[in-house]
Amino acid sequence: MVVHELEGAGVPLPAIRRAVQLLREEYGDWPLVEAPLVTARLHGSGGDQAAALALEHADGELTDLHRQPRHGLLPLGDVRRIAHDLRRGGWAVRGLPDLRSIEVDPDRLSGRPAISGTRVPAELVAQLARTAAGQKALRSDYGVTAQQMKDATVWWRAVEELTAAA
Repeated sequence: MVVHELEGAGVPLPAIRRAVQLLREEYGDWPLVEAPLVTARLHGSGGDQAAALALEHADGELTDLHRQPRHGLLPLGDVRRIAHDLRRGGWAVRGLPDLRSIEVDPDRLSGRPAISGTRVPAELVAQLARTAAGQKALRSDYGVTAQQMKDATVWWRAVEELTAAA
């Protein structure tokens, strides 16, 4: 999802690969998600602009991924928004700002969407929540709340719509 967004913003794929290589040691296996990145435009001497990735420091200063300070970096997009959406359930949650019960954690269920704070797959909850018996089982066997069932159902509907559109 992050790579797709970055390519859409005009960042070349080789630059994205380079960012992953440069940031993996410091930010782990998901550097494009974990690092405080912004997309930016680099202004060339001829007035041309190229898309780039930059690290945003706590003071707001931007540094290119070659670790050399550059002037003329203008923030265009916030990769952290994309990372936040990834952690909340991926593409499907982009239009669901109120969704709170779904999380994606690479260290939990191999990154499959789950009910927040649990190892219960969101897809399973959505499917079981379709029937009264399934809802009862979710409450008694898994401790899933009505809100979590609702969120899983809304999320799964969005996933199915995206799948059908693809």
